[in-house]
Amino acid sequence: MVVVNTLMSCILQLDRRIVLLYFADFNTHTNSMNRSMPDFSEKIRAIRMMKGIKQIEIAQLLNVRQQSISKLENGKIHIADCVALKIANYLGFESPEEMALFYEKHIDRK
Repeated sequence: MVVVNTLMSCILQLDRRIVLLYFADFNTHTNSMNRSMPDFSEKIRAIRMMKGIKQIEIAQLLNVRQQSISKLENGKIHIADCVALKIANYLGFESPEEMALFYEKHIDRK
């Protein structure tokens, strides 16, 4: 499974289309390449909205449709680490982990 996902990653990145946004079957186990949903999706949405960034801006960054970003934020698709890093960088963070720490410190008030 990891080899297939890695091969698909390379193909999609070379094609420069979806850059590894893909539909996931939540009944199957995910591997380490995929960010855990819905946690990461919640963080993306909250920080994006806090910074006044529109879904279409993220979509243009990843060369996907706005609907794909909506599905990502709603936890309907998984995201690869390379895409998570790209989104985190666009939102002003050096890594998805830094973005998660910011979220926990400034947004998540549980």
